[in-house]
Amino acid sequence: MTSTEIKRSVETAAPLIEVSNLKHAFQEQVVLDIPRWQIEDGQHSLILGPSGSGKTTLLSILTGLLKQSEGIVTVLGETLAHIPSRQKDRFRAQHFGVVFQDNHLISSLTVRENIEITQQITGGKADWEWAKHLLNELGIFSKVSKKPNALSRGEAQRVALVCAAMSRPQILIADEPTSALDDHNTEKVIGLFNKLAREVNSTLLIATHDQRLKRLYDHQLSLNLLHTEKGEVS
Repeated sequence: MTSTEIKRSVETAAPLIEVSNLKHAFQEQVVLDIPRWQIEDGQHSLILGPSGSGKTTLLSILTGLLKQSEGIVTVLGETLAHIPSRQKDRFRAQHFGVVFQDNHLISSLTVRENIEITQQITGGKADWEWAKHLLNELGIFSKVSKKPNALSRGEAQRVALVCAAMSRPQILIADEPTSALDDHNTEKVIGLFNKLAREVNSTLLIATHDQRLKRLYDHQLSLNLLHTEKGEVS
């Protein structure tokens, strides 16, 4: 399959994400079991479940980093299992932006350098004007010359969000964005994610154990623990 074919199918695809009869096992224990689930373009969604329920595992499957044990996963009109391995990295870089629980910024680089290297990794063209716009939108343009260790946790998260949004991804993913935050900062962080998703016209997908977010999103997937041993999935 060529990149042109992928692009053409993406342009005509609906729904944005579709999961059918998905199961994933770890050491012979089923840790994910989702009969059917789908997300439409622009439908901001919550993946809600306790630690160990498979939220991060599901994100890894959706982004093509992990192959499920059973079932079909279609993203942007493409069945992930049918995309050649050599093209999956490009597919992921073009269409996904991910903000991890740990910000994954490079400590030896400045904010600007972290953003620039993200563009290089994703294969995008250097677009500092777009980066400046996003940094200003999130109120951190003044930090461009700082290194991550000089930033607060919230500032570092916003830089990671800018990095994820630089390619204007169709799907913006946040993994536990409100972990350990109080109510005020939780509202603030979710507001920033919603704002940036609108800015780049992305569908927002949040994986969390935070029950406070239930009231903020109508479209939700609830995951439950399917095993009793600890430390196997996240």
